Amino acid sequence: YIDIVKRFAPPFSGAHVLGTDELGRDILARLMMGGRISLAIGFVAMAIAMAIGIVVGTVAGYYGGWIGAGLMRFVDAVLCFPAIFLLLALAALIDPGVLSTTLLIAATAWMNVARIVEGQIRSLRERDFAVAAEAMGSSDMRTMFRELV
Repeated sequence: YIDIVKRFAPPFSGAHVLGTDELGRDILARLMMGGRISLAIGFVAMAIAMAIGIVVGTVAGYYGGWIGAGLMRFVDAVLCFPAIFLLLALAALIDPGVLSTTLLIAATAWMNVARIVEGQIRSLRERDFAVAAEAMGSSDMRTMFRELV
């Protein structure tokens, strides 16, 4: 709210932690209100990107072979493009809005997660307990991972 009496109050003056602006409005309250949408977009976009990256990386690392190679080559091909140009190209095709912005950011952020998860799954497949389980006759990786958990 506007309070002309408390114009340009310095930080930590009374109830105003960051002070007030030229109209006496609390700067911290204005920052928090302005950051709601940005933070929501960031958190939701990263949650979507992590979900996609975990699924793609797990499938690529678990199955390996031509499935894993194909998925990881697709990830590498998408990573070749600079993210800002990819975002600009996709933004030109989609109507602006909170949902489309969130999906655009998620569409350009999942590849690094997929690479990390794929590497971790591949390293788990080659660890001693996985090799021992395979040697004991549990050649099915699904059974081994089920026993692990």
